[in-house]
Amino acid sequence: MISLASLIKWKARAALWAMYGGVALGLALMGFGLGYHRARVSSLQEMNALNEQRLIAENVADGKLRQKEVDHAKEVAELRVQLAKESARERAADIATIARLRDGSERLRFEVSSCRSAPGVPGDPASGGADGAGRAELAPETAAALFRIVADGDDAIRKFGKLQEWARTAVKRCSPEGAQP
Repeated sequence: MISLASLIKWKARAALWAMYGGVALGLALMGFGLGYHRARVSSLQEMNALNEQRLIAENVADGKLRQKEVDHAKEVAELRVQLAKESARERAADIATIARLRDGSERLRFEVSSCRSAPGVPGDPASGGADGAGRAELAPETAAALFRIVADGDDAIRKFGKLQEWARTAVKRCSPEGAQP
């Protein structure tokens, strides 16, 4: 039979081995958990680094877009100033021409295929050709009114040209890098 002292020794050793095993198992589990958490922290750090890089790239892109907007606004302002200067210069020339047409110092003449006096108006047909063709002259106010219409059309053409220039700059600014508008 087994003596009580040897049984106690055996149980003490078993308990000691169980305690050693429990400590070893606990340490192994702690090591596994620590490794898992380190891997997770590392993964989160990588994700944060990628997010930071993405944010930096977006900020750089935003800065480039803002600079493009500022540059485009400057170009549009330059086009407006240029249009205002050209319009003022042309308007002054048109006003001077209209004044000369009104006072008769400048006349608006054009060719006519037949030059006869209106019914009830005395006078000979204008000379100019065997078939009665010649030149006619508009009354000063009529010439000025006609020239004003032409000047308004020229002004609209200038404005349309500047609008086209603006559209070209907008397309160029809004196109991706290297794309042809």
